[in-house]
Amino acid sequence: MAIVSDEQVIKVLRQYNPWWRNPSAIKEESKPQKRLAYYEALKMIKHKTLRRFAVLSGARRVGKTTIMYQMIDNLIDEGVSPKNILYVSFDNPIVKLVNVETVLSIYESLYPIEGTKYIFLDEIQYTDNWELWMKVIYDSRKDIRLTATGSASPILEKGATDSGTGRWSVLKIPTMSFYEYCRLLQLEEPILPDSLKLTKLVKMSNAELGDLMDRFAPLEGHFNRYLMIGGFPELVLSDDDIYAQRMLREDVVDKVIKRDVLTLFNIRSPLLMEKLFLYLCMNSTEIFSVTTAAKELENTSVSTIDGYIEALEMSNLIYLAKAMDVGSKGALKGKPKIFIADAAIRRVDDR
Repeated sequence: MAIVSDEQVIKVLRQYNPWWRNPSAIKEESKPQKRLAYYEALKMIKHKTLRRFAVLSGARRVGKTTIMYQMIDNLIDEGVSPKNILYVSFDNPIVKLVNVETVLSIYESLYPIEGTKYIFLDEIQYTDNWELWMKVIYDSRKDIRLTATGSASPILEKGATDSGTGRWSVLKIPTMSFYEYCRLLQLEEPILPDSLKLTKLVKMSNAELGDLMDRFAPLEGHFNRYLMIGGFPELVLSDDDIYAQRMLREDVVDKVIKRDVLTLFNIRSPLLMEKLFLYLCMNSTEIFSVTTAAKELENTSVSTIDGYIEALEMSNLIYLAKAMDVGSKGALKGKPKIFIADAAIRRVDDR
């Protein structure tokens, strides 16, 4: 006997796809400001001759789901039947109990229609053998164009290497830059000389640099806010910065460290993981020594710290910058630097 019934799954699918009943419902979820990954992913699933799936990878709250909704909005605007579009999140407790094949089978029994189908699978890492199912779908279902998202990037990249070569591409989505922050809020951009280039900044006089800084002065308050709440679209649009910081802590940091990492990477000590992340926040941008960190964190083994660092990197909370030989363009054996994914995440743990 199945753990969940088809009727339960159908109920969830109807909730996730309100455009089946009312095509304009997608307008409530789609946002006007579009990021580069939107255009890249849309091009992939709409290309007429080169068929390829798109996998969007990034931390929680960076806007992966919004990009999916924007793609759905575009498809409906261009005449695709709403019933030919399926969105489902595997972060849902009911959907977690079934696999990709079951979801697709139930959807197609609900709407046995012809033509190209556009499938959007959110938080794909929460379903078992997702990469094998995507491979099967790609190889056997030429009528399906698929987009997926995930918050554990190297897991997705490994799947792309093992099963997805030539079948799908992973698009990494970082948090928004300050430029994107300003565009999202429709702030007035400073007027700069057409001849201005980054390479010329080091040659400018103090007077010229002062004039340049004056042009950016109206954005100073916004830049300070950007450092406090980060480049997470939903939080940027919030009118309550204190609540936004709380959401940053609960939804981006706590959920990843206390749930996602534990679920996906077999972490034995949640407390040690949290201590390690705080340690990294306090030492971000510094040369990182696994041996030193292991000694300072309860004399933990180096292999344990290595594993936990890998899990944090996979969860898009940190980035490792390895020493590079500029001449040969190859990585050196030197110790890496570790950067927190967004300045605001680091500030959350400063308080």
